[in-house]
Order: sequence, then structure tokens, then C-alpha cells
Amino acid sequence: MTLRDTENEDMSDVGPERSASDRVARSLREAIARGRFQAGERMYQDEVAAALGVSRQPVRQAFQRLQAEGLLTEARPGRLVVTKMTPDEVIDNISIRLVLEPLAARLAAEKITESQIAELRRYNELVRDDLPNKANWNYEFHKLIAQASGSKLLAQFIDRLWSGMPLSPMSEALLGDTAQKSAHSHDEMIDCFVRRDADGVEALMRDHISLTLAFHVRRNSKRIDYD
Repeated sequence: MTLRDTENEDMSDVGPERSASDRVARSLREAIARGRFQAGERMYQDEVAAALGVSRQPVRQAFQRLQAEGLLTEARPGRLVVTKMTPDEVIDNISIRLVLEPLAARLAAEKITESQIAELRRYNELVRDDLPNKANWNYEFHKLIAQASGSKLLAQFIDRLWSGMPLSPMSEALLGDTAQKSAHSHDEMIDCFVRRDADGVEALMRDHISLTLAFHVRRNSKRIDYD
């Protein structure tokens, strides 16, 4: 169980507007998006409850919610596992991101703060240098842009797409020199944010995700499944 490592998930420090099941569901989405649970891995209510310091009831409710969202699958009665996406589902996921994330980047160009830009730079350096965790830092980079858009609903949609994506496809898309190319693209986006260039960052994000989509389309043409 690795939920203890989830960043910013102090369950006692979240406002009363969020129920315990809301907080558990959010923690699990974050953990799945960061690859702390692998596709096909079984989820145990007792372990999640102990890791997050809650009773089993909110965990059970969160499991039901994530199952409805497609993040968890009932392998057999009473046994929930992290959903394994097919290659076609991965392509569908990225195709939707291709529509939503350029919009988020455009909106963020007008609203992003200096501290958020500094944080983007930090994440991007980690994409370059922390190779074992590059997919995680890439996720954090994109997540922050969505949050900076100022649209809570748009950010939630985008985060839900990232949460539903297994870590392995994203890691494979960053193999070889692709991580450096991705980081260079991120640099260009950051420059646009500094200039408040909404048109520029929107186009860069569209091109950026299009390359990821093209990688998976080529991979899918060979009918290679994801581990």
C-alpha cells in the first residue's frame, strides 16, 4: 500500500464541504494516475482505510464511485481491481485530451501566476532528470496547467482522463529521447505563459498531445497490448 505517499492528502486538513468518501476517491484517483496501483492490481478496503485513517464505509463508497467511473473493475464478485485499458481505450482517452487540454492551456495563459510558472519549470526539470519518475512529473505538469485554467470543471475532466490512464502507456510514450523532446515542448509552453500568449500555448499543447496520440496509434496498428 503506497497511499501514505500521496502528496497533499492529509485527510484531517480538508474542509467539511468534502465528505470522507470524496477525499478517499480523490486520493485513489491520484494514486492510480501516479502508478502507485498497477493495472489488474486488487484493491483491499481494509488496507486503503488503514492507509488513509478512515473507516471502511467511505472506502466502500469510494470504490463504488471509481467503479462507476471505470477506474476499478469487478474481476469477480467481491474482488475489485484497477482497470486495464485496451489500446483502443488509450487512444480514445488521449483523443479527448487533445480537445480539452489546449483549451485549458489557452485559459491558463490569462490566469496563471508567477509561482505556478515556477512550479511548471520545476516539474519540467524533473521530466528531464528524474527518468524513473518522468511519467509522474509529466502528469504533474499537465495537471497544474489544467488547474491554472481557472475552470474547476475543466480541470476535473482532464484529471479524470489522466487518472484513467495506466502509467505504462505514458511511460512508453516517453522512452528514449522522447522525454527530452517532451521537456523541450514544455519549455516552449512555459515561455508562452510568461508572454501571456494564449494562441501560442494552445497550439503548442495541441501539437504536444498530437505526438502522443500518433505514438499510440502506431503502436495500436501492431496490436500490442499494454502490460
